[in-house]
Amino acid sequence: GIADAMRYLHKHGIVHRDLKPENILTDENYYPRVCDFGLSRCFSNTLTNSMQMTMTGQLGTPLYMAPEILDGGDKFGSAVDVYAFAIIAYEMATGEVPYNDIIKDQIYMFPQKVISGHRPKWTTNVPLKMRELIEKCWSKNPAERPSFDEIYEKLSNDFTYKEEKVDEDEVRHH
Repeated sequence: GIADAMRYLHKHGIVHRDLKPENILTDENYYPRVCDFGLSRCFSNTLTNSMQMTMTGQLGTPLYMAPEILDGGDKFGSAVDVYAFAIIAYEMATGEVPYNDIIKDQIYMFPQKVISGHRPKWTTNVPLKMRELIEKCWSKNPAERPSFDEIYEKLSNDFTYKEEKVDEDEVRHH
């Protein structure tokens, strides 16, 4: 549901820039709804696939910020939302706080570690396909991250990404 919402936003020229669990609510059927567009930016649908643009101003929550933002750059695009999605997906798949190893001991080093490629540690058993998807989504190189169209296709058509039973009809018809 989160990938579908973000796919919709990107299709309509909106980069959220502050995707995090606190900005994902559920409706009466427990379907996710992305909210809080205070930091979002619109872009032209005629831009390249990376939808890169110059963005300025306050940029979201550090735990979910892509390396290209933490590095102080001002040229980035929709891939920053994909990175944030990866951190959320890690939390959902593992039930763990991401970057806990840094946060406990070296919070001042957090930005530099993420910029240099450090990512949350895999300490629980996550289906291999899901782990590979998350790792692709949090790639250091924004060009290597998949689009939300690609993510949505994978998650909505191949239910082996999840260990538990999935109601396939519910996914296909919502």
